[in-house]
Amino acid sequence: AGSWLIKSKFMTKYDSDTLLKEIDDYLKLHSTDMDILFIRAKVHQKNGKIDQAIVSYQQILANSDKVAFAHYEMGKIYEKAGLASKSEEHIKMARLY
Repeated sequence: AGSWLIKSKFMTKYDSDTLLKEIDDYLKLHSTDMDILFIRAKVHQKNGKIDQAIVSYQQILANSDKVAFAHYEMGKIYEKAGLASKSEEHIKMARLY
């Protein structure tokens, strides 16, 4: 599936497992597509797979450490996990951009 198809499925009702398979297949060829990495992170977050969401956000940050939304989302995840110092670090970085 192309990125436009993945984005449209994400915006409508979707089967998480099917969408994640399509995302993973797409990322094999386009591993730095930040939009798709962000969608993968949000799907994992929605499904409660926080560790996988963090991996996706880290991939975004590895490609560009100036991406405010990834820092902000990671800050929220760490806050919910009770990791205040990590949360504060990412929220602070999000505010810098």
